[in-house]
Amino acid sequence: MKNLILFLLFFVKISTIQSQITKTIVKNIVTQTNNIEVAFNCEKEIKYWDKDQVKLVLDITVNKKEQILSALIKLGRYSFMETTDDNTLYVHIPKLEHHIFVAGLPFEEKLYLTIWLPKNMEIKSKQITL
Repeated sequence: MKNLILFLLFFVKISTIQSQITKTIVKNIVTQTNNIEVAFNCEKEIKYWDKDQVKLVLDITVNKKEQILSALIKLGRYSFMETTDDNTLYVHIPKLEHHIFVAGLPFEEKLYLTIWLPKNMEIKSKQITL
């Protein structure tokens, strides 16, 4: 009987733990500029490769249901926007500026960006407080 109660408590504990959901968005950009500026706040890793394009790989991790993250992706929350000016490619995600609440609580998301750059390109990083 005692083992049955412990098993049931363990099962209830496991079922209430929320797992982390991660989705990846990839964007390739062909540009003639020599500089790139990322205009949103996230963890970044820069890698160089032999190709002539910029590749952005955004990993989004949340502690909510996968359906919520999938819906936000479909609505364009994580869509990259790019502009070019003064030999610099500016990349930002405008919808990150909007705060989201789920069941009255702020929606927490962790963003990790891997930037693949051509060997002749440099990065300028601009932090924006969200």
